[in-house]
Amino acid sequence: MTTSKSLLIQLKASKSAGASSSTNNIVQPVGCYFQLAGFSLYLTANMAIVSIMPYIDQAARERIDKGERPQNAGELNYTISKIIDAYVIDKGGIRYSHLNEAIGALECAKLEIYRRLAAPYEDLKIEQSGDVFEVLEEGD
Repeated sequence: MTTSKSLLIQLKASKSAGASSSTNNIVQPVGCYFQLAGFSLYLTANMAIVSIMPYIDQAARERIDKGERPQNAGELNYTISKIIDAYVIDKGGIRYSHLNEAIGALECAKLEIYRRLAAPYEDLKIEQSGDVFEVLEEGD
């Protein structure tokens, strides 16, 4: 995957080379995180690369790759990213439809986790501690 890493560096260089000196240090608050070739990447709305860094260290990757469960959010992200990476490779590589399928599956999994785990937990805590939203009581 050396090609991917060098492509990212070229993209960073080409984007910053064309920017005026007054905008080089401006970081847009809106952007997207991606993982590519073992690096995390934050793209701003104007597609400028803000940072490239490994998600987790090599020892943690080896431990997880051998089947151990992730121990923190970074390791969980790595585990999910590896599954998506294998899925996209098995589907034939990076294509919009393959990425769309993966993102759709992630979104549905997220919604199911919220529906089945987070929402019932929040309902329990509302019963125990009281509701925050007074507006819900106005209709009674």
